[in-house]
Amino acid sequence: MMSVLDRAAALAAYVSDTATAAASAAWPRSAAAQEIARLAENGYTVGSTCEVAFSLSFPEPSAASAAVGDIRGAGFTVGENARGFVTVRSALPLRAWHLARATAQLGRVATRHGGFATIIGPVDSALPSARAQERERVTLRQHVAA
Repeated sequence: MMSVLDRAAALAAYVSDTATAAASAAWPRSAAAQEIARLAENGYTVGSTCEVAFSLSFPEPSAASAAVGDIRGAGFTVGENARGFVTVRSALPLRAWHLARATAQLGRVATRHGGFATIIGPVDSALPSARAQERERVTLRQHVAA
């Protein structure tokens, strides 16, 4: 059972993540908002649920191994763990709020173990929207015509 201090720390972390995510969603020049805009330009549907990959980097492989339990405890799926780098996945809606919140959670876990976290992007490389498929057809026509 969690002590009162553990619960207070968990609540503070939740409030911090939520505030960071809200600011990122509201500020169009935030890294999360820019990443969502980039993904939308590449044909991903904003708001659709997608499996997103993150990379965590640690100074020592032992720190990466120690962080794996905390990463899983935060609700993420741990992929590769090699030479101080850990690949993590999570299904989340493609919105700045969700992206910023997930990155903040992973960043806190990584910082506890001396590392940092960053987003890789959607795991599925196929572009789901018709607009992106049309863009590929136009590009192909341009190459054929040249």
